[in-house]
Amino acid sequence: MVALGWAGYAVVMVLLYWSRGLYNPSRLRGLWQRSTTIAFGNALGVVGFMALLFVFRLQNFSRGVMLLLYGFSTGFLIFKRMIKRWYDRARNRKGEDLRHILLVGGGDMAAKYLLALEHNPYYGFHVDGYLAPYANPDLDVRYLGGYDKMEVTLDEPGIDEVVVALDAAEMHMLTRAFAACDKHGTRITMVPFYNDYLPARPTIDVLGDCKLINIRQTPFDNILTPLSSAPWMWWAAWC
Repeated sequence: MVALGWAGYAVVMVLLYWSRGLYNPSRLRGLWQRSTTIAFGNALGVVGFMALLFVFRLQNFSRGVMLLLYGFSTGFLIFKRMIKRWYDRARNRKGEDLRHILLVGGGDMAAKYLLALEHNPYYGFHVDGYLAPYANPDLDVRYLGGYDKMEVTLDEPGIDEVVVALDAAEMHMLTRAFAACDKHGTRITMVPFYNDYLPARPTIDVLGDCKLINIRQTPFDNILTPLSSAPWMWWAAWC
């Protein structure tokens, strides 16, 4: 019975980690973000387990044991993530386990993307080349031709992802990029030409068929909104 209970706890924790995106294969999630996800998930799991013990009146259970469970499980999982991160970086330095990128665009946004990769080499991205109307000597990657070469380039094996970094005047090529990636089943991501105006984690609202990107959100919005409806605020305003 005890073994069955711990097995259920393990299944619940795996589902909780999955819901929090811990198993997301994205390479752009840093160790700190994953560590906070582990710590928060373990805290929810331990609190929920203690609540079940209280509901079923199982009082003969040490809170110190639960605290040790939280500490050891959190520390072990974070340590495992650190080892995996160091191992992945070592393989990336040897040219292994790289994610091969086809860059679409040769302007300022493409140069900004390549500069970001240069400053963060441990993510394991490798740009095989770029497509643009003409070669840009400022880009230190191989020029593969114009946008009409997109289908031919994707027919070759080895491209894991397409990054579209078109300037504003080239946005008409976006439909062709989407169609080519859908045809070959290749993942596609974008560096929008208004990249400099976006916050690090923008929020998107949906209004009918329109997607509204929240560009400017003051940090006190989420605090002042509930406080403004508090009864003591109304009482203070009335007085």
